[in-house]
Amino acid sequence: MLISIIVPFYNAASSLRCTINCLLKQSLKDFEIILVDDGSQDNGLSIAQEISQTDHRLVVVHQENGGVSSARNSGLRISQGQYIAFVDADDSVDDKMYGELVAKMQEKDADIGVSGYCINGKAVCDLRKHDYVFGSPEQIHKEFIIDMLGGPGSIFPVTASVGRFVYKKDLLSTHNILFNTQIGYHEDFVFGLSALTRANRIYLDGRPFYNYSYNEIGRGVRHKLEKKIASHRHVINFLSQMKSSDCFGMSDNYASKIIFFNGTICENICKMEENSIYKRIKMLRMLYFESKSFLEECHSGKCLHPKY
Repeated sequence: MLISIIVPFYNAASSLRCTINCLLKQSLKDFEIILVDDGSQDNGLSIAQEISQTDHRLVVVHQENGGVSSARNSGLRISQGQYIAFVDADDSVDDKMYGELVAKMQEKDADIGVSGYCINGKAVCDLRKHDYVFGSPEQIHKEFIIDMLGGPGSIFPVTASVGRFVYKKDLLSTHNILFNTQIGYHEDFVFGLSALTRANRIYLDGRPFYNYSYNEIGRGVRHKLEKKIASHRHVINFLSQMKSSDCFGMSDNYASKIIFFNGTICENICKMEENSIYKRIKMLRMLYFESKSFLEECHSGKCLHPKY
């Protein structure tokens, strides 16, 4: 089996059939599609089971609701492919994506392949290079990860959403890289950075093969702020571990990412419909103290003020 495409879904009956049919049109034929039902309350599971009867390459898994990270891990654990990809149940993929990326990854001996992407059908360019190989860990850090983190030296902000990535399964297995089920917000960032920092070679293809279906209203309310802040704690711990093993002088970049995440949560707090000023202040204080120690370490003991 060349590639396993893992599709977690929860109450996605309206889009699931379209996403599956899109994947079945891939020019690459040696694949399996692992459909993981995360305790859906609609008829998504029935749709997955129905389509699986028509193509032996579809594998359907049902589990109690545990979140997207748990569902992806379930698919990853039973995957048979040499390469791994993840697709959200409301997204779509160009029919050449996996054939083109896997072929180039094999040719270049790359651990990870990355494509360009679209949002609601509109192409987005966030890659410095096209048809390009980062051939060493140092180059990966200083020319790719730096853009994912932001801060000094970065040029283009690179999205960490896993849909546009293809991973060599050996890379994930060797380093026991799974999604952190305690993180319900920025879980893609943590998983992606865990893989990228352990890769030796990465291949980039700037063509927009992956299309994210983005609904600002729907995705904006998906996570309650309390859960975002709780997830933030785990992200800070993760970045602290990354910083402690950093060999490429990127502490300021790790700090920049935390500041960016803080900014997005602060913006959401300010937009809360909740009328309680006390509750907003409590959340802002919690966010500040969660980040303070890490940012002070990154800046050599210089105390940062809440204005970030």
